[in-house]
Amino acid sequence: MKYPKLCPLTAAIVISGFSSFANAQLGQNLAVDIRSLSMGNAVTADPPGISAVHFNPAALAKIDGLQTDVQGILANFDIQREFSAPPGYNIFGYSDDPLVCNDGPEVSANICTDFKGTVHGDVEYASLYVPILKKMVDLGPGYPLVAPTAGIAYKPPGSKVTYATAVYAPLVAGFGAENGNPGNYMGQQVAVERITYLSPSFGYQVNDHLSLGASVGMSYNAIALKN
Repeated sequence: MKYPKLCPLTAAIVISGFSSFANAQLGQNLAVDIRSLSMGNAVTADPPGISAVHFNPAALAKIDGLQTDVQGILANFDIQREFSAPPGYNIFGYSDDPLVCNDGPEVSANICTDFKGTVHGDVEYASLYVPILKKMVDLGPGYPLVAPTAGIAYKPPGSKVTYATAVYAPLVAGFGAENGNPGNYMGQQVAVERITYLSPSFGYQVNDHLSLGASVGMSYNAIALKN
């Protein structure tokens, strides 16, 4: 009995048809490791260096001796947003929303008679919540969000155990705008943060093909919103 053979390209196309959709998250894993970020953080199987503390502590076993890592990441939240409504728009009876309609209170029609064109509600500046001050700080138009990271790992000579810890921000995002910005319905100022201050971790080399590891992340979390 003969079986049909598929060329590698055909097989890849068939397999990709059964794959699930990928989802992206704003601010997720932006300030952990630059090398990992350049690969879309697809590094769980083989994290580069000390960032294994976050992605896969078992990979710390690959580190020999003393290793330190200091990085700085700049995130520009220059997000552009557009709002528009087609003629006849009347979802839930809100066609006269001033965001998309020019009609004033003097117009008594049940549906908007003068729709605006495309309205821009761009993010005007990055925002950051400061724990000590307990308030959000605006970084000013055009200024990026700065997120420094640092880590240290050490494997004693002849040991199978690597010890490590790191300071990083697995979740950081913040943006804001002035009064009157059409995008303010999402929040005039928004800041979401998770900052890991201490992450005692270890990686143990069982053999050439197996490593074990664990990490305890001690983090600060904050969600701030101003309407």
